[in-house]
Amino acid sequence: MAARPAQLPAESLAGGSGDGRPSAAAVAAAAAAIKQRFAGREAEASLGSSTSEGSVLAGRLQNIRALPEGQRPGDAAAWLRCEELQEELRGVLAGWRDWPADGRCDDSLRALALLFAAADAAPAGLDVFLPTKERQQWDTWLFGPALLPAGGGRRQHNRTLHAAIWGAEHIRMQTIPDQDARPEPDDLLKFIGVAYLWSFPGLAAAGSEEEYERAAQSYVLCCKCAIAVQTVGVRSAVAARLTGLVTCLTVDDLDHFLNQQKVIIAGNMFVHPFERQHRGLQCVVHSACQRLLRLRPTSLRTRAISAIGLLSVNWPADAGIAAFDGVRLAEEQRAAGSSGEAYHEALLWLALARTMAAPGSMPSSAVPVAPLSQALENSKACRERCRFWLPTALKQELRMQRQMLVGLTDEQLEQAAGHGAQDSCPCPACAAQRARRCAGCANVVVELKKCGSCRAVGYCSWACQKKHWREGHRDECARLAASRAGRA
Repeated sequence: MAARPAQLPAESLAGGSGDGRPSAAAVAAAAAAIKQRFAGREAEASLGSSTSEGSVLAGRLQNIRALPEGQRPGDAAAWLRCEELQEELRGVLAGWRDWPADGRCDDSLRALALLFAAADAAPAGLDVFLPTKERQQWDTWLFGPALLPAGGGRRQHNRTLHAAIWGAEHIRMQTIPDQDARPEPDDLLKFIGVAYLWSFPGLAAAGSEEEYERAAQSYVLCCKCAIAVQTVGVRSAVAARLTGLVTCLTVDDLDHFLNQQKVIIAGNMFVHPFERQHRGLQCVVHSACQRLLRLRPTSLRTRAISAIGLLSVNWPADAGIAAFDGVRLAEEQRAAGSSGEAYHEALLWLALARTMAAPGSMPSSAVPVAPLSQALENSKACRERCRFWLPTALKQELRMQRQMLVGLTDEQLEQAAGHGAQDSCPCPACAAQRARRCAGCANVVVELKKCGSCRAVGYCSWACQKKHWREGHRDECARLAASRAGRA
């Protein structure tokens, strides 16, 4: 794991307290956004992931296939690859009745490798679910021996094997002198599968302790397995096993997938009512994002996951760096003749906008209106470029990221993009900005201090009030105060 990053000042944690915890309102809003994101997506996946003629998404996939391979946008090609891997996964799972009861066979491991590869290939924000058909029957064949029946349709960990992952020496040591202490590659892949299965919200009541415990188990398993995969002896054994399974998944892909899951699960846990270790989650997400960027430094998808992940744990400063580097990389790729990744570029522009609007992320809590509006405009332009292939789930992801920007509806943000700096714009976003604009410097700030006499104008600082007074407010202050008294 990377060294512990330097902590941000307490005031830079958006809506949070001095110990790194988000406010109750921030928790409620973020939890609602997470639930909205996952609501109905598993049903959509089970209905729409097929590439048959009757699929809901067949038309979008056909639009991508109609393009020559060299002209396909990178994110569109990744989605197409993800759908093909899921189709292959369903074919492998169809033969689960021929597997041994303990799940120890190449086909079950091949199915897991296909699942991880599909999740690793999917555009940021697209969830890859296991097929729902007969899941309660074949899941112990797929995940066994990591997962055992517990009665009543419930499942539990195989605690004996679990100890090999949970408490092995490789957690504390970079090299493992004792060959017997190393987890077997087959068992490691099974536990990664269980961690992925339990990572989705919706398996328990929202906000419940059970939901938190599931997320915590998934998170810890991902962390332990990620450490194992980075250990030299285990890494080489896993690489050899994946090669023997004849799948497209490599050990670097598996490493990337695990760190990606750490970022996503930690972000979900951060806003959960039962979470108390917020600083620890921030540090884990920071180190996981560093690992992701080392594995794929030129991937816009990885940049988007990192920026959004850092924002999800109230770390806007580093999120802004990741997002800025991402949009600059996108521009360089387009200049080099690449077809680009318009969807991920749109996410990066939105992440950059969110870092601008995050309370405490700018000096004196000022929000730069013009750059914020430009970021919204750029995101909208990117969205238009990928509209012809974008599936519903990714449209929802863009909409959710936009709404998390300032808490406005999609229609209000549409009005704000391009008009954020105009005093005459009647849209709710600009009206809200005018109400928080300093009369001295024209910056939009979180909190204004009203003029004590007229109460008609506000300032972000004493210097701005003094400056505005000299520029002419002294001549109109009495008139405004009298007008206010008359209305009262």
